[in-house]
Amino acid sequence: MCDTHIHACQHKPTKDEEAHSIFLGLMGSPFANDGTTSVFRMAESILSQGKEVVIWTCGNSTAITQTTSIRTQDPIKSRLDEQGNYPMYELAKSLFAKYPDQLRWYVCQYCMEERGATNQIEEVEVLLPFSFNFYLNQSDQALVLGTK
Repeated sequence: MCDTHIHACQHKPTKDEEAHSIFLGLMGSPFANDGTTSVFRMAESILSQGKEVVIWTCGNSTAITQTTSIRTQDPIKSRLDEQGNYPMYELAKSLFAKYPDQLRWYVCQYCMEERGATNQIEEVEVLLPFSFNFYLNQSDQALVLGTK
């Protein structure tokens, strides 16, 4: 049975065929390295080609889409809020605004709750960690960025 968010789940592309749905997993701290910015850059590039993207965040990366936790040392600084901080969730919201029918963003419920990152933007869906494998397998291609 296919997930309604992923259109290309019945057929897995061969090496000569192009993938239509991509799963990007991000684990660990979003501020420790350039993994977060890489996910945003890859997602934007894939979405701009008309493909579907599923982003799954686990661990501390659940804070990316949290509206109440802003760190002053974010690696991306372009638009600052009143306190001089750049809210990372704005990057996610901008992708949703530009590609509302192509992007799905899932946040691991256990990781989110354990870290107190419960004030998520409305565009993301909070799921149990057992769903990870389902969405991973529904996509044509996958890339999971970890902490090590």
